[in-house]
Amino acid sequence: MGSSTAIGSPTTVVEASELSVPAILEGIRHGRVFIDLTGSHDKVIDLEASDSTSDQKNTAERVQMGGTLRAAAGDPVAFRVRVDECQGAMVHIIVDGRKSADIGPLAIGSGSEALQFQWKAEDGRHWIRAEVRDANGSLMLVSNPIYISDGAPR
Repeated sequence: MGSSTAIGSPTTVVEASELSVPAILEGIRHGRVFIDLTGSHDKVIDLEASDSTSDQKNTAERVQMGGTLRAAAGDPVAFRVRVDECQGAMVHIIVDGRKSADIGPLAIGSGSEALQFQWKAEDGRHWIRAEVRDANGSLMLVSNPIYISDGAPR
């Protein structure tokens, strides 16, 4: 038999309240998950969003990665991407499976950063996630998405 070489070490990272099967399953159910393709054990990506028009009325709806935000078409949605241990890399925003043409890559300058951007809600349902790519363009981290509904009651 020939030797085998590992191609990569992707890791599914789950935010859990404790290290137990029920807590890990709860984290997965709430979408508090990201993929670390480097297997680093210290890199982090997290995503949150809020309806900017609600902020003005002091009734801000804020959701974390894995959650659903209701926003009417035309409403500005404020996003925050938190990244750790990814200095020198870039955050790319993915909307409905495609790299956003309106939101350019966001540069990560330090070891821990919270980067912000806005997206204008469109009709229908959408999903937005973030990915981190190193200076060579290699994929490092993939966030779980935030889902944007059309603002209509479910």
